[in-house]
Amino acid sequence: MRFAIISDTHFVHPTDGTDGTLWNRQIFSRTEELANAIVDTLNESKVDFVLHCGDLTHHGDLSSLEFAANTFRRLHVPFFTVLGNHDVAVSGARDFIANKLGRASRDFFYSEYIKGVRFIFLDSNFAHVHDETESEVMEWRKSKTYFGVGFSTQQLRYIEEELHRDKGSTTFVVVHHPLASKPEYPRISPRSLGPAERRLAPVDRSLFPHLGKDVVDILDKHSNVKAVFSGHWHINDIVLRGGIHYIQTASLVEYPLEYRVVELSDDYMDISTHSLPGEHLRQQSLVVEWHNTWPRGELFDRNRRVHFKELPDE
Repeated sequence: MRFAIISDTHFVHPTDGTDGTLWNRQIFSRTEELANAIVDTLNESKVDFVLHCGDLTHHGDLSSLEFAANTFRRLHVPFFTVLGNHDVAVSGARDFIANKLGRASRDFFYSEYIKGVRFIFLDSNFAHVHDETESEVMEWRKSKTYFGVGFSTQQLRYIEEELHRDKGSTTFVVVHHPLASKPEYPRISPRSLGPAERRLAPVDRSLFPHLGKDVVDILDKHSNVKAVFSGHWHINDIVLRGGIHYIQTASLVEYPLEYRVVELSDDYMDISTHSLPGEHLRQQSLVVEWHNTWPRGELFDRNRRVHFKELPDE
């Protein structure tokens, strides 16, 4: 089995292409060029299917969601996605994108078996408000008004039941928000402090999804769960925690414009990282004076053989 992982495409409607910034310049103005490069590259990569770790769009408006759906319908292989926090900013977004992608269900937590391997897709984008209710609409620009953003309580039951139902099949989890990380990373600001190694700071726990620890506790009980694939932080990162590899994939709207390919065998998987064609796009995105080439990840974050039996200590 050979599949691609992409994340954080942040498509905007082509008429709404004003660039933004995160680690580097987010080149929304090149949405159409990026979309064509992504589809062409994946169609040439000879993968069996494509996984998207969320944030298909930036604004979550219906025209951008439609553009994203039309883009990924051009793939020659099956396409599976979770939603990101940027995708659920308007009422009905889940119904709209499910319909556009031909999904029978509006729920974006579900499982699929592909060649005997189970993939569990989760939705970490429910807004938890102070009256203890949960909302499907999460306006990311107003995220501070919510108690938290993360999993619905219904999903906790679903995850427990799904993992209990099948304790033998090799299982991967796909979710937008990371569930585990290294202890520290460079601060996003102030960038004036210079190189990334001078800006190291402990991870802000608010960056993890609400009820995320509950999900990790459930996953830890099941030895057939081998890896969790995510995006959201726009970095390439691999962390081993409790026998599960937590694998983040960088964004396709800003430097380094990379995706992953996973080749799976019975006893291990090989993870490799690949650049989207178009050095001019990388150069347009990279803001050299911000010293943020580090989201590419170190070598061990980019290419790794993950063994499923007798995992080495890290």
